[in-house]
Amino acid sequence: MTPEYILRHDSDKPHCSERPRESRMRDIENLGYAHEYAEPGYSQPSKGILFGNWNHFSRRATDLLERAGFEIEWEDEWTTCGGCGKALRTSPDSYSWQPSYFEFEGEITCLECTDIPAYLETLENNPRRAVNDHINPADYGYVKLEGDFESGWHPGQNDDPKEIFKRLSAAGHRRLLFNVDSVSQFYITFEVYTKVESEAA
Repeated sequence: MTPEYILRHDSDKPHCSERPRESRMRDIENLGYAHEYAEPGYSQPSKGILFGNWNHFSRRATDLLERAGFEIEWEDEWTTCGGCGKALRTSPDSYSWQPSYFEFEGEITCLECTDIPAYLETLENNPRRAVNDHINPADYGYVKLEGDFESGWHPGQNDDPKEIFKRLSAAGHRRLLFNVDSVSQFYITFEVYTKVESEAA
């Protein structure tokens, strides 16, 4: 059975919707789809991933979709990679979550589809932006200058990237890159890297 067939034959009460049935059925045409996850930590479904507002359908219908081999995700919490079309989460599912996608030149791409060196260059010398723990800057020719910085609600967690950037720049460091290496409910920790310039031949 196709997802459209299952949902169009859904005669049970919707999970949480007061819209007329005819109006709800029109949402079927707007369902999103991805063949696999690019998001780390997810098992690949046999039939693919469907994105929608599942409040407009019954629990029985979504259960049937999952038994048919589809994964069900909420349309306002996910997107797809502009390169491979795989699914990427855009809303946190835990306090430690960090995005596994990158916005570069107006396009969202996953780790595999992103030109990582070019992306990292766009983050250099900008204390307002940082790469997260899905990428290790050391794998791309960067060396850690300083670390163990904290910014958060607890006393002493007041490290300011702008001040750190100002201090390191004044000391002669160039091509600085900030890296958020952990996220929690009340604080983040971060490090600063610099690009190792290759010597001229």
